[in-house]
Amino acid sequence: MNIFKRTWCRVFQAGLYVGMAFMPWREPKLLQGANSFANAVDFMQQNGAKRPLIVCDKPALERGALQPFFQKAQGVLEYAVYDGVKPNPTVNQVEEGLAIYLANNCDSILAFGGGS
Repeated sequence: MNIFKRTWCRVFQAGLYVGMAFMPWREPKLLQGANSFANAVDFMQQNGAKRPLIVCDKPALERGALQPFFQKAQGVLEYAVYDGVKPNPTVNQVEEGLAIYLANNCDSILAFGGGS
């Protein structure tokens, strides 16, 4: 790589690094413990979410781990589910999730599990 291109890249990266300090980042909220799945519905309502995308893996759905959330969300939230997440998600998996998010006019994301 020539010296001018390398220098430009480093200057650009430094500018982005400084600019990040002024961007409005939001800290993700971690819900854990007893009834955390069901409490997620209340949390989402308090924060104005109406159409979340639920991101999880197939085994979580199959074993019924999300049933407390689905039961409490019924009639309250219009949610879509993306259950194609695997450990170390690929770009294709992210794009599949984005397509579902856009197709269902989602306004938030709720991720269950570590791979989400």
